[in-house]
Amino acid sequence: DPALRQDAQALIALNYAFYRDNPDSIQVSPEDIQAYYETHREAFRRGDRVLLAQLGFAEAGEAQQAYQQIQVIPELFDHYVYLASSGQGGFQVPTGFQQGYVGIVELEDLPAEVRSLVRQTPPGKCAPPIQIGNVYVILKVLDRRPAGIAPLEEVSEEIRLRIMEDRFHQRVQHWVAQVFRRHRIKVYWSRLRVAPDEVRRRWLSDAVFASLAVKDP
Repeated sequence: DPALRQDAQALIALNYAFYRDNPDSIQVSPEDIQAYYETHREAFRRGDRVLLAQLGFAEAGEAQQAYQQIQVIPELFDHYVYLASSGQGGFQVPTGFQQGYVGIVELEDLPAEVRSLVRQTPPGKCAPPIQIGNVYVILKVLDRRPAGIAPLEEVSEEIRLRIMEDRFHQRVQHWVAQVFRRHRIKVYWSRLRVAPDEVRRRWLSDAVFASLAVKDP
């Protein structure tokens, strides 16, 4: 159907590409974020968390030497991060390792040996080097966050992205509903590579989904 094909091209051009290339064009205000947070507070309940930075070395001896120096002059941690990130310093840097700021991590998401080490490290201090894979890592605990509902400032970016995704799906669902009104369409569910519920979440409004039998003849 040439008309249906034209509609599909319009979807790609006006919806998917729009969101992919210009995500900030779907505006989300601070008020939107605040309202979403208040409505979904339980969704942001978190366990004990730590704010981490990390410094990685390819050689155990270099990691131990850096740790000893940082123990004497704590400010050297940031200096080492700069050297490692810029390829300076003369020590071996693991390829692809993210040096510096890591972000907020739930303790339960850390490997047991790392979790134990981090629990013993006070905020503002560095843990002794630990081998993670083929990298010798010095972890710095920047802050601790107790279990409970995360504060808004901690999850505001996550909320912004959730709202943007919801609004994008609303755009797509509106377009699909228009297509179903203009064309006779049969959905062969067994041939889809994703489950019907996932198709519904991505593409179909409740009204369109209810009009379809989730089975092939």
